[in-house]
Amino acid sequence: MKYRADIDGLRAIAVLLVLLFHGGITWFPSGFIGVDIFFVISGYLISTIIFQSLKLGNFKFSEFYARRLWRLQPAIVVLLFATFVIATVLYLPLDFIDFVKSAKYTALITSNQFFERTTTGYAVPDTAQLLLLHTWSLSIEWQWYLLMPPCLWLMHRYIPSSITKIIVLVLTVSALIVGVWLTKNYPGKGYYFFSVRIFEFLLGVCATTAIAGQVNLGRYTSSLLGGLSVAAILYCAKLSNILLSYPDYHAVLVCTATAALLYLGGGRQNWATQLLSLKPLVFIGTISYSLYLWHWPVFAVGHYMDVQPTVSSMCISFAIVFLLSLLSYYAVEKRFRKVRLSFKKTALMLFVLPAVLFSGLFTIALKLDGMPIRFGSELAKITRALKSEEAPERQSCLGFNSNGADKKCIVGDTTAQTNSILIGDSFSNQYWGFVDILAKNADISVLTQGTSSCLALPEIYLFDWWNFK
Repeated sequence: MKYRADIDGLRAIAVLLVLLFHGGITWFPSGFIGVDIFFVISGYLISTIIFQSLKLGNFKFSEFYARRLWRLQPAIVVLLFATFVIATVLYLPLDFIDFVKSAKYTALITSNQFFERTTTGYAVPDTAQLLLLHTWSLSIEWQWYLLMPPCLWLMHRYIPSSITKIIVLVLTVSALIVGVWLTKNYPGKGYYFFSVRIFEFLLGVCATTAIAGQVNLGRYTSSLLGGLSVAAILYCAKLSNILLSYPDYHAVLVCTATAALLYLGGGRQNWATQLLSLKPLVFIGTISYSLYLWHWPVFAVGHYMDVQPTVSSMCISFAIVFLLSLLSYYAVEKRFRKVRLSFKKTALMLFVLPAVLFSGLFTIALKLDGMPIRFGSELAKITRALKSEEAPERQSCLGFNSNGADKKCIVGDTTAQTNSILIGDSFSNQYWGFVDILAKNADISVLTQGTSSCLALPEIYLFDWWNFK
């Protein structure tokens, strides 16, 4: 398809918002909306490419997926290996296990589901040190690639082109309603849901179908709409405290504005298109994928090493991000983008092998307790000692609800007539062995009822988190 500089400029706006947000610069408190912009752009570009290929009669699923794999996966594979080295050197055993597990799900393009299950929300304190947290959006992107081509192919084959626009619009509105409903009913968790994000990609498809029958709006009208769209994006980025319920109507506004800019850029030149086509923005947009891949690991390492957010440390972090991104773009992205191998070989090299490798590394890391020997023999000795005293049932009884009939979660003197209960969060579960010894000495049996993040108040729930409510 014909190159459009304004799209790279739009990518630059998106990635800069994300970088400022994750970098701790408070100019745009809701800079995370940059990801939504990326999703709309992806929906537009990929649907345009597929529609054009279908129209020419040369579309092949194998070629499409091979191109997508070579476009995205080489940089992701390099990221996985680089962060594995970083985690091996710096991350303590339990954190190392968590990292390798996240790498496994990233390689399996399901990291959005993994982080939805294992975090209490997006951009909360317990996620600041997760090296691969940002890959949730890449997994959603791949899930969209698995869904969209077959749907567009079916529409092209069985539905008249005059009706396609209507169907796409109906699907977009339906997906939007479902997404907003899910976010409202699953606050915090919905952020990672693929089903919540479908409407964002579909708005990009709407821009594609609209351009196909574009009406010339005129320069002044186009400039007015473009200016309002840019203003809407910046307005939402400046808002505070919208993350918990996001993506909500703010996301609808951001994505609609992005789709409008994509639509306007396909017609007469206007003020917004010219602004987005400025060379500095276009250059940043060109390397935006590498910027997105490498910015978060740099910031996460800083968080893990407790680097204080001073002006100098932020400048150094951003400098490292840009240097790594330039290296990634020229040495990886550009180099492998034009590679053409068969789909089978491509999928084997860029998907199957990394997925198998990191699944195996996770199994090894788990079996070796996070390899404490990396930090010396003393830590390894302490880890072995602690493990030798570990009660095998303790972890399985975290989040376990029992009336006492099941004996596996009862400690102390299990034959005693006097009964008691140990209730609380995961800290109470950590005291299992200590309470077991005290209870045996006192001839008491203790039913353990620890639940992660439990407030220990009847009918009061902190959150609904996977199997912990």
